[in-house]
Amino acid sequence: MILSLSFIFIKFPKAKISKTEDISLIDTLSILKTPVLIIASFVLFFQGMVEAVSANYSTSYLTHIEGGVSKEIALTSLIILTVGMTIGRFSLPLFIRYLGNKSSLVIFLILAFIGALIQKVYPTSPFFAIFSMGLIGWGTGATSPIVFNYMGQIYKKNSGLAVSIVVLVAQVGMLIGNYGVGKLFNDNNLLSGNFKFFPILMMILIIVVIFSFPFVVRSVASQKGKNLNY
Repeated sequence: MILSLSFIFIKFPKAKISKTEDISLIDTLSILKTPVLIIASFVLFFQGMVEAVSANYSTSYLTHIEGGVSKEIALTSLIILTVGMTIGRFSLPLFIRYLGNKSSLVIFLILAFIGALIQKVYPTSPFFAIFSMGLIGWGTGATSPIVFNYMGQIYKKNSGLAVSIVVLVAQVGMLIGNYGVGKLFNDNNLLSGNFKFFPILMMILIIVVIFSFPFVVRSVASQKGKNLNY
C-alpha cells in the first residue's frame, strides 16, 4: 500500500487513443473472434496453470514426499523460484535478440521441464530441490512477455484490450489450476503418497504450452500483413 502511494506523484502521459477511437462493444467482440487472440489465450491459460501450481504446491510436494526435504529448504526453494523468474525476465531480451521469440520461448520452457523432471527424479535432495525450482522459475518467466509482444504487434490500436483479455484468461487458468491440484492432491492423497505424481502434472502442462505456442507464431505471421482495425 505504501508503494502504491508513489503513483500519486507520478505524471503519466496522456492516452494516445483519441475520442474518435474509443473502444466499443462491437470492437471488443471482434477481438474475441480473432484466431490470434484465441490461441494466445489458450497458451496463457495453461501457462497460468504452470505458474500457479509450481509456486503454490511444489513446497507441499517437496516436504510430503517420502524422505522429503525440510520446510526450511522448501521455503528457500520457493524464494529461488521467484529469483529464477526474475533472472529469466531480465535475460529474455538478450535471448530474443539472438534467437528470436519462438526459439527463446522453447528454450525457456525446456528449462522449466528439466526443473520439473529433476523434482521427480531427485525429490529428497535439498540441492536439487532448490536448483529445480530455480529452473522452473527461469523457464516460466518468458511465455507471458513474448505473448504480450505478439499482441502488441497485431492489435496496435487496442493492444491494451488484447493484453487484458489474455491476462484475464491466464488468471482463470491459475484459479482452475490451483483448485484442480487442491482437489487431486488433498490431505488424504498427501498421506497416501499420490503426491509423487505432481511433477508429472507440471511436465504435462509445460508440454501443452510448448506444442501450442507454434500455432500462435503461425497465426501472427498470417495476420501481420493484414490491416486489423481492432
